[in-house]
Amino acid sequence: MSARVPTAPPNTSHDTPATEHWSGELLTLVLATIPASLAYFVGWTYLYHYLRQFGIEIAELDLGLETVLVYSVPPLRAIMLTHATLLCIVLVVLLVLAARPRWLPVGLRTSARRFIPRLSSVSGGMLALVLLIGLTISLNPLVRGVAAERVLDTWTTRGIAIQAAVKVDEKDRWQPLKDYQMCQQRRALKLVIADKAAYFMLCPGEINPRSGQLFEVRRDDSVLASARLVDRPAEAKEQRP
Repeated sequence: MSARVPTAPPNTSHDTPATEHWSGELLTLVLATIPASLAYFVGWTYLYHYLRQFGIEIAELDLGLETVLVYSVPPLRAIMLTHATLLCIVLVVLLVLAARPRWLPVGLRTSARRFIPRLSSVSGGMLALVLLIGLTISLNPLVRGVAAERVLDTWTTRGIAIQAAVKVDEKDRWQPLKDYQMCQQRRALKLVIADKAAYFMLCPGEINPRSGQLFEVRRDDSVLASARLVDRPAEAKEQRP
């Protein structure tokens, strides 16, 4: 009579190599894309608050991805300065858990292994997008404050002075063109933003510095394309100490 070979009980847990591999890949993907995505959202939010004070819509501009990322630097620097300790703790924890997922509490690890395999690439991307939008909304007050400081700099002597030549026709009696020339003569033009197609420049009023004109000069033919009246926003009227 042959001895019965004991059989192992069926594995009902979700702790399988395939699951661990999929979980690790998804975690690595999220950790790799969140910083760049967050920088883009922060840069876009910063530009929105900054440009709307000059009556400029982002849709008017031809901005590349790299430009938006560059404009994310001032608010991200402010975030780092005000929340440096918290950010360092969160970053260290995320890096440790990414390297050693087994260090997660058993209950959390089990729940994650049951949930993550059910995510498709689309649902996982949507979840990451929702998290990014929520994080951006929470950072919105700080980003808006940094944009308000930049607006104040542009309206005052701390703005970036610029001289951009425009084509002038002696027969052209368009008043904004004459205003632009007068502002250029007193060297009062301040760069607001430049995209791939045009320069947008502010000219604070000589008599009333709380109002001014915003000029758009095209890059390709140096033509004054538009001019609009702008007012210094109320929150930027008080000088910083």
